[in-house]
Amino acid sequence: MTTETIEKEEIETTEVDVIQTLIALPPKKTVLDVFVNKENEAQLIIDQIKSHYKGLDDDLSTDNKRKTFKAEIKKIKTANSRLTEMRKEETRRLKELPNQMVATNNWIEAQLNAFYEELYKPLAKIEAEEKRIADEKKAKKKAEELAKQIELDHREALIMNAEFDMEREKARIKAEQEKKEANEKLQRELEEKAKAEAEYQAQLAIQQAKNAELEAIRAKEQAEKEKAEALAKAEEEKQAEIARINAENEAKEKARLDAEAKAKAEEEARKANIEHQRTINRAIIAKLEELGLDSEIATVVLKAMAKREIPNVTINY
Repeated sequence: MTTETIEKEEIETTEVDVIQTLIALPPKKTVLDVFVNKENEAQLIIDQIKSHYKGLDDDLSTDNKRKTFKAEIKKIKTANSRLTEMRKEETRRLKELPNQMVATNNWIEAQLNAFYEELYKPLAKIEAEEKRIADEKKAKKKAEELAKQIELDHREALIMNAEFDMEREKARIKAEQEKKEANEKLQRELEEKAKAEAEYQAQLAIQQAKNAELEAIRAKEQAEKEKAEALAKAEEEKQAEIARINAENEAKEKARLDAEAKAKAEEEARKANIEHQRTINRAIIAKLEELGLDSEIATVVLKAMAKREIPNVTINY
């Protein structure tokens, strides 16, 4: 048997002795006397349990003291459970008095539970305060992290909105300008055609008015027919012109976008080629320096090689 086992058994024996002392029956009294006379024998046991805890140290300033305090008052629960066991044993033996014993036992439980809760209140208050402080710290940390993330997301959204609005406004202004110019051109062309057509009809009417009366009626009918046809033709030409202008604008826009894409691709290819040449040049200089040339001489040799001033030597980029 180890020293730890011996110490554990001694502690358990001591705790059992304390419990037995707490629930010790009054002299010459039985379990039955306790559970059928709550105001006498049962009250004596409750009083002796309470008396045992009169000198209890209620200093809860440290964790060890709180643990000791909690373990000490836990014996009340154990004593309560032991009394319940005693009551059950006596009930089995004395079936004719179960209701009275149960009522007494319930009263004892209520008294001891109330006494336990009264003693536990200061410890419970400390534990609740510790939990509240811990919960507040967690909530504060979470709120701070959330606030930081919201601020970052807000800043990013403002930047993106500003850039989008700027590009959209530029496109709108350009489209309105192009539309205005196209409409003005179309209006001028239509007005010129209408004016020419009006002049033609006026001359034709004057010429026809000089003919004979019979011919005038016929000429009038012909003029009305030709006028209707002319209006239809003018409308057809108007629609055709609008379609032509729209097609022309679309072709110009496509050509512009293609040109921009091509220029961008060529610029990126040019930059990539320059960077590729720089990488090879740096590698050549590094190798020449490794062979013993200083930086300036190595640079001169590289330039001569690039210009093909050294016979039979070229740089393959």
